[in-house]
Amino acid sequence: TLHAELSRSIGPGVEFESQRMVRALSDAVVGPVLKSMMDRPESPWTVPQMARMAKVSKSKFSERFRNMVGQPPLHYLTDLRFRAACRLLCETNLSVTNIASEVGYDSASSFSNAFKRRLGCAPADYRKRIRGIGAIEPAAIQSQTI
Repeated sequence: TLHAELSRSIGPGVEFESQRMVRALSDAVVGPVLKSMMDRPESPWTVPQMARMAKVSKSKFSERFRNMVGQPPLHYLTDLRFRAACRLLCETNLSVTNIASEVGYDSASSFSNAFKRRLGCAPADYRKRIRGIGAIEPAAIQSQTI
């Protein structure tokens, strides 16, 4: 259902964000692409590919996505990937290498470097911290950039 997709993708969040995402997921142009991104965040997404899926120009797609979701498509994708990575680090014993692959990174090294830039600690340290003294809210990741 739409609410299940939303909970999986944005986690606990502000009601406004939930309403925004419901509208975006229901949109004829943005919705199908957004759902595909949520289902396959590890895919090598590009804006031209997304625009082709939506059957609109790159500029029209980017503008509509930004207006509906609140951020550009690739920024949203990065946030989606990091929320998924945080969830996997928290809920599984998968290796950092496997998690990197699951969320669309070609190497554990590039994933770890991006993770450190984004969250200020290595993925393994995040896992230890989250399991030991409490979680960094994945929703807090949204406001940070790589």
